[in-house]
Amino acid sequence: MKRRRLDSDDNDGEQNATANNGLPYGSDDPFRPTLQRKAVDIHNHGLDEDGFIRIRISMKWTGKSRIQASAVEDGHTVKFDVALLGPCPDYFKSIGLAFDFHDELYLSLKGAKLERKSTAPKGHLPMALNYPDGVRLKFISRKKAQLPPGLVDYWAYMSLNEDTTSITSQTVQPSPLPADETINATATEPRDHVPDVRHDPAVQPPTLPTTPKAVTPPAQTDQPPPPKKLYREVPGRTRKGDTDAQQQKLKLAANIADSRKASDKTKDGNFPLQTAVNELQKEPSKHAGKKGAKKAAREAKKVAKLAQQVDTTEGLEHANMRDPSPRPTVDQVSVAKPQLEKPAHVSSPRPVLTAASSTPSNAGRASTSSRGTPPLPPASPSRHTSNSVVPPSTPKSVNAPRASQPERSLSGLLHASQSELELDAGCMSQNGTIYEPLGNLHRGNSISVIAIMASAGGDTKTSTGEWCRRLMLVDPSNVEPDALERGFSVNCFAKFPPGLPQGKQGDVIVLHGMQVVDYQGKSTGTCASYSLWTWAIFVPESGKIVRETAVPSSSQDLGQVELKYCIALGDWWRAVRKEQERRESHVVRHQIGEGDAWGQGKGRPSIAREHRLLKDATPNVHPNGFFDCTVEVLHGHENKNGRVHSVYVTDYTKNDYLTPMSAAWCPPTLAPYVMRIEMWDEAAALAREMQPHEFYALDNVKMRASASGYWEGKFVEGRKMRKLDVDELEGEPHLAELLERKQKWEEEAEKVIARKFPHQLIAEAQLDSHFCCTVEILYVKKKDEERTLAWVTDYTSRTDLAPIDATADWRRGINDDRILKLALYDEQAKVTSDLQPGDVVALRNLRLKSLASGKPSVTGLLGGFERLIYKLNPQTTGDEGCIALLSRKKAFEKRIRDKKFEEQNLATSGKKSGAASKKKEARRKTVDIPDDTWTVKSMQDSREPSKHAKYKVVARVVDYYPDSIENFVMLRCTNCEDDIPEQLRICTRCETDMSETYVQPYYKFWFDVEDMEGTRLRLVVAHPELRRRQENTQALPDFIDDLDPVDFRSEEDGEALEKFQARLRTYLGSELVDKHSELIHGMDEDQVQPSDSPLLDLVVTVTPGDKPTYVLWKCALLR
Repeated sequence: MKRRRLDSDDNDGEQNATANNGLPYGSDDPFRPTLQRKAVDIHNHGLDEDGFIRIRISMKWTGKSRIQASAVEDGHTVKFDVALLGPCPDYFKSIGLAFDFHDELYLSLKGAKLERKSTAPKGHLPMALNYPDGVRLKFISRKKAQLPPGLVDYWAYMSLNEDTTSITSQTVQPSPLPADETINATATEPRDHVPDVRHDPAVQPPTLPTTPKAVTPPAQTDQPPPPKKLYREVPGRTRKGDTDAQQQKLKLAANIADSRKASDKTKDGNFPLQTAVNELQKEPSKHAGKKGAKKAAREAKKVAKLAQQVDTTEGLEHANMRDPSPRPTVDQVSVAKPQLEKPAHVSSPRPVLTAASSTPSNAGRASTSSRGTPPLPPASPSRHTSNSVVPPSTPKSVNAPRASQPERSLSGLLHASQSELELDAGCMSQNGTIYEPLGNLHRGNSISVIAIMASAGGDTKTSTGEWCRRLMLVDPSNVEPDALERGFSVNCFAKFPPGLPQGKQGDVIVLHGMQVVDYQGKSTGTCASYSLWTWAIFVPESGKIVRETAVPSSSQDLGQVELKYCIALGDWWRAVRKEQERRESHVVRHQIGEGDAWGQGKGRPSIAREHRLLKDATPNVHPNGFFDCTVEVLHGHENKNGRVHSVYVTDYTKNDYLTPMSAAWCPPTLAPYVMRIEMWDEAAALAREMQPHEFYALDNVKMRASASGYWEGKFVEGRKMRKLDVDELEGEPHLAELLERKQKWEEEAEKVIARKFPHQLIAEAQLDSHFCCTVEILYVKKKDEERTLAWVTDYTSRTDLAPIDATADWRRGINDDRILKLALYDEQAKVTSDLQPGDVVALRNLRLKSLASGKPSVTGLLGGFERLIYKLNPQTTGDEGCIALLSRKKAFEKRIRDKKFEEQNLATSGKKSGAASKKKEARRKTVDIPDDTWTVKSMQDSREPSKHAKYKVVARVVDYYPDSIENFVMLRCTNCEDDIPEQLRICTRCETDMSETYVQPYYKFWFDVEDMEGTRLRLVVAHPELRRRQENTQALPDFIDDLDPVDFRSEEDGEALEKFQARLRTYLGSELVDKHSELIHGMDEDQVQPSDSPLLDLVVTVTPGDKPTYVLWKCALLR
């Protein structure tokens, strides 16, 4: 069948034909940007069948008609389920369509059913979209399959099956154009009457005649009807069976529909762009396949070059923003171009539009066109243009559109509602640069934006020596009415401070070359110092333009489109701030309008804000989600941006829609009652002073939906925050009721804990399981502001407990296997400050944690803000756990007394064990012992507690600690003076950015020595606290002073460990070094007897005090 020419009169009657889906072309495109909706809004406010959402497929299920969709909205990624039911699976199968991971598509809400869910995983909206009757969608990008040539529309597919001739049987009478304008209708007809061939079905683009013509019915032929199409075809796409000439015509038609005719003719009276198109149509491509496609691309470039010669304001239609000039009347509009002699300033009065730019051909065109298929770039200003500058005093009159046509604003700058607050984000400049809306940014490089600087941080220097400045940018696509300072975050980097944007809040910034990345599910912008990014600042108050001095000004020049969009953004921002001030001025009584309070509709009578419980607060309560409340503070922390402080509160009422809590400070029984409130501005400064378990009255809290779909609060006005006193309940009925609810909750929580966590001995408890126990306090030490350490015992033995300092005087003869180390946080750390050694306490919700598998490293963890530590009175309590603990303690102390008594009897009688006595007697005969030596007992008896003392002792090493020589060297942070656990190699508290390390290796071990009388003594050989005063280095005994400490556990070749072991064999003997684990297996500490340990001449220093420390200073073999 022969195709008709694009510009022939035979197509004139089909200018308003409907598409395959039954919708008219142009303004009724189901996926035009003005119909795009957000998934969060659908969850909060319900479905809008006229709209659509942009999604990416993040998961699919084989054999099921269900997918998981993700959408990036306001910088956050949200996920939800989509079920394609009913006829959809058979329809997809019939057209050979299958979804795949990372497919991006527009999903229409037509025929969708909203299913709300009670719960959802983190990052998911508690909802699902079900399509039981059909679906309409359009693919944007596919990684593993070719894009379908149009819409996937079930209803259009069914209508084609019913009647294939419905399109050609229509007779449409087009509306005539004004008689006083002689223009080409294809290029200048309003956008609502011209099909957007990039999005609409593949019907030949219609052209409007200057006079209406009747539609001629198609001639009857004997040819069979064409085959049914499964997809709506889009002109400009290559299809099998088309000739090169046909493909070229389709591409040219798409370019014509996407571009705009200039309002002036050349000297010969023809339109340059149309002339170029006609010339290209006369020369169809002679090649097929890839060569034909390349030929078509070269010819399209020719059209673009010719279009450069035409003065057009195409980019102004893409801006679709408000004209800062006074509002025009319908019959006469004053338009003019600004005289921009100096690009650094905007001329005053502000520029208005020319007659050429007022042509409403592309008024409805979306400003967020796909980056993959950009429209034909508009032409640059030409010297042959007739669009001369018209002074404001002599406006040029143009005719407004007829009433039968959809009335649009001038060049898209004025919204149809004529509201300053309604401005469409994004624009396209005259040279084809697309400035993306902030709300639609996705990962990519070299992105350009124009936006308001909602806030700007100070210049900071990074660890790499670069300078950084963080900006928060907003535009109409991402602004939050209740949080104007929250926007799209951009981190700018430069080698020197002058290279960073030097604007202030409220200025308009133009960024080129920005990179968008995804960080923790949120999109952020980065302008790296090594990339070619540029910036320019437009000051709305003065009209000045500030540029980066290091970059040529030609690369930063703001064109006519950019200037107008900057001016419109400035006006919009002032209107937004004014609206915010108006809102904040009505803090007690709010005016509720016919929709949102952004100036839409007339107001209803004001409604007083009420005091509400958290269970009754919703984003939809009157007025506008604002309410008063009385709460208890549980926790607070600073947000990353430093401007917002998050506070977690409760009034002990349950709201199922609040953000789920899962934190160490929040007990599971309290989690459903906790609400997160973001404190802004002056409220953030006061929130930093809040402490847990304080009570506050908060007036004018805003309940809203977070990015994940859950509810949270926002509070701005610090003057409406009031701290309450539980001792003064007169006049505070809400606080009194809160305390009653808290008491009931605590009673119920006690019952839950008793049922859920049984009472166990430390020896019986399982790792990572909560339990209750009764223990005795041995020692308490406050480690820092957040953590307190406590050592406890229940006098049961457990071999995997973490080792304890052998020299600690509070041990009272208790071995390591009976002492549990506890780390206490939050409220538990405060409680232990009043405890003393010997106190008996009951612990609730205790959890044991192992720091290293296979090694003794088990410690206890206890935190949170509820009461978990209860002090018991052993004299009066009837607690079964306390009675059992006292019984075990009595038995343990009896064993200690019996052991000491037996040792004393053996010492006085002079009896020794057979083998040990013979070995010691043999050593006495073969070794000369100096006369100035001391025995352990005589040294202990003769020392003076007030003085340092030094003694020479003859003894041999019989044991050491730690049991593994690899652990003789430990890691220690020199900044916080804290020991590093075995499984770590950095200090997690001090080394946050990995730019500097504070960790150093130190020796830390002990020797157990035995003198000639068999008396044993524990000596400190090396410890980080022992330092040389002058050099401030670790003091070591002479026999290892030449061996620098090395982290044996991370050593690759083991050379240092082998050298250290060889040194120990000289002074300790081979058996103690190589077979220590076998030697001590099943033996008490005082029973270990190595066979080859030599006698040593030791110099021991003793520290003053009632409980001295014995330190090994020198060591030599006794010969």
